[in-house]
Amino acid sequence: VQRESGDINGFIGLGKVANPRKIISVAYEEQKRYLRNFQSLQKGFIQFYGTEVQSVQAGWVESGDFSSIDTLDMTTNPGRLLERQRYNAANRQFIESGGTIRRVYMVRKSDLNRKRFKHDLVELYQQQSEMGVQLGLVILDDLRQDYRKDFILYDDAIVLVEDQQASADYTLGRSTAYFGQEEIQQ
Repeated sequence: VQRESGDINGFIGLGKVANPRKIISVAYEEQKRYLRNFQSLQKGFIQFYGTEVQSVQAGWVESGDFSSIDTLDMTTNPGRLLERQRYNAANRQFIESGGTIRRVYMVRKSDLNRKRFKHDLVELYQQQSEMGVQLGLVILDDLRQDYRKDFILYDDAIVLVEDQQASADYTLGRSTAYFGQEEIQQ
C-alpha cells in the first residue's frame, strides 16, 4: 500500500483516503474473496450468491460466447419469471443473433390447480414462445428425485445449477457454475 497520491501499478494510493485502516481492511477482504474464487475455479466450479446470480445469468447470455442454452427450470412462481427484464431482453437478443434456447419448466401438479399460477404460466409460455424459446413442460411429481435439478447449460461447456432458489429481489439465492465434464454430463 502506498501513502502518496498517484497511480503506481498494483498499489492503492492512500493520500486522499479519510481512513487508511478501513480501506486496507476492505482490500484485504476483497483479496481473500478473490483467492477463494480462484481456488474454486482451479477445482472446476465457482459459486454465486444473491444478486450475483442474476448478473451472471444475464451476463453470460449477453456475452455472445455461446450458441445454445438448455434449461430445466423449477417453476414455483411463473409471475416472478415474467419480471426478469434484463434476462428476458438478453434471451431475446441471443435468439435474434442466431442462438438457440430450449427451456423446460418443471411444475408441481398441485400448482396447476391455482388460478394465479396457471394464468402466469400461460403468460410466461406466450412471452417465451414469442421470442423464439423452444419450450417444454413436465410435472415435477412425475420425475425421479435425481432429475429434479434446476440448471442452465451453456454449450455443453458450463452448467449453472441453482442450489437455493432466489427471492424476488435476488437478495437470497445461490448457484454454482461447474466447468468439469463429469458435472456437465450429470
